[in-house]
Amino acid sequence: MVQRELNQLEELSGLQRKRAAEVLNLLVRDLSDIGAIIGTGDIKVTSSAEAKGNGSALEEEFTVARLYISKMKSEVKSLVNRSKQLESTQADAHRKIQANEKELASCQLLISQKTLEEQLESHREAHQKQLSRLRDEIKDKQKMLDELTE
Repeated sequence: MVQRELNQLEELSGLQRKRAAEVLNLLVRDLSDIGAIIGTGDIKVTSSAEAKGNGSALEEEFTVARLYISKMKSEVKSLVNRSKQLESTQADAHRKIQANEKELASCQLLISQKTLEEQLESHREAHQKQLSRLRDEIKDKQKMLDELTE
C-alpha cells in the first residue's frame, strides 16, 4: 500500500516536472520570439526532452529565462529612453521649424514691403517726369499764346 502510494507520488511528481518543463519551455520560446522582435534573439531554446531529465536542467532553464527577462527588461528600458529622447528631439525640431516659419513670414513681408516701396518710388519718379514734361509743354504753349497775342 505504501509502495503504491509512493509510486503514485513519483508519477505525479514526474508529471508535474514534465508540465513545469513544458510551461517553462513555452515561456522561453515566447521570450525568444519577443527577443527576436526587439532584436536580442540570442537565447537558446532547448527541447522539452532535455529539460525532462532532471531538476538541474529545469533550474538551468529558469536561470536562463530570468537572465533573458532581465536582459529584455534593460533593452526595453533602453528603447523607452531612446523613444523619449527622440520625442524630445522631435519637439525641439518642431519648435525650431515654427520659429523659422515665423521668421520666413516676417522676411517675406519685409521683401513685399520693400518691393512695394520700390514700385511706389518708381511711379513717383515717372509721375514727376510727366508733371515736369507737362509743365514744360504748358510753358511752351503759354509762350506761343503770348507771342500770338502780341
